[in-house]
Amino acid sequence: MAILLFLLAIFNAFNVINRFIRMAEELFGLLIAVLFIQEAGVVSEFRIAEAEDPKLEKYRQDPGAMVLDVFEA
Repeated sequence: MAILLFLLAIFNAFNVINRFIRMAEELFGLLIAVLFIQEAGVVSEFRIAEAEDPKLEKYRQDPGAMVLDVFEA
């Protein structure tokens, strides 16, 4: 364990770890911002394209399918 700590001190691993933590913080902030924008209704990931017919089979939803998906795992 002492060797590992010594190597971390030699290669100044604190700066590397600090940069990865900063990047993770920024990505998490971006995720929260996207979720707020999506919740506000500005963007939607489940919208049917205007050129498509919403009555097609591929857009039909079975209400029980989501329950089965939850308990499938």
